[in-house]
Amino acid sequence: MQVQLLSESDSRLLTQLGLVVSTQDYQQTTYGAFVALVTSASTGYPFEVALTGGFSGRVVLADYITRYSFSHCEMAFVEAVPGQIVNQVLGKIEAILRL
Repeated sequence: MQVQLLSESDSRLLTQLGLVVSTQDYQQTTYGAFVALVTSASTGYPFEVALTGGFSGRVVLADYITRYSFSHCEMAFVEAVPGQIVNQVLGKIEAILRL
């Protein structure tokens, strides 16, 4: 998933990779999605989940989740992520919520 955001301060178009972690039902009901940030700056942080395939070398930050409204940003599908990786991300989110 690639998220394009329009910066309110200077009207620049910013592009950010992210992993959608909300359900399709939620997205259709609220016209938005919860997205976990994807970055290439891996530090070994315990809430990072390594990606594979075309995005190897990048990590999902399970503790960096933002809600994006479909009316305020443009989202485009980039590549499917294996279910194992999604489950790892969701497991780390669940662990955070239990703290």
